[in-house]
Amino acid sequence: NIDNPMETLVSGEVEAINPMMADQKNVTFLSSEKVICKLGEINYGKNSYVIDDLVFEKPYVKFELDSVSNNLFRIFKYDIEEDSTETVSENEDPLYYALNHVQVNQGRMDYTDNLTGQPFDYALSEIEVDTDSIYSDSEWVDVLSTMVLNDRGTLKAEIGYNPLDPMYATIDIAIEDFVLSDLNIYSSYYTGH
Repeated sequence: NIDNPMETLVSGEVEAINPMMADQKNVTFLSSEKVICKLGEINYGKNSYVIDDLVFEKPYVKFELDSVSNNLFRIFKYDIEEDSTETVSENEDPLYYALNHVQVNQGRMDYTDNLTGQPFDYALSEIEVDTDSIYSDSEWVDVLSTMVLNDRGTLKAEIGYNPLDPMYATIDIAIEDFVLSDLNIYSSYYTGH
């Protein structure tokens, strides 16, 4: 309706080739070879967002933990102490979102922990994630994932959580060929031997 553009409906497919985000030092912290998003229906007027497929091909995340926060919280200026309660006005529909399928193929995450006196680096590679429907009103979501730990061990995980209360989750993991010496810095720092 050209007289009411707020009631526009959007559907289709969006592809982003080589999206990348860098910090102020020009260090890449988030990237992907390709992101494919198949939009079911975006209805801004009704505050409804339905995505049929969201696929990340070879995504990369750099995560650095320190005693106060982490690099992603600092970059996006997220303060966990802030009051996150949001109110919906009487005239506004509540937010509804649906992700019918989310997939990650050949992902990589470089993890750095700066809590141990010297940086502890760990690489998660060949990350595969597959999950079915995630809705804003879902009571439970299961996520399946596999990855390679520090270029040698493997991890298979099934994680279940409640999107309305993400502090509660179930985690079922199986680890093979894990090398304990990769964690020597933790045993030295936390146990002293």
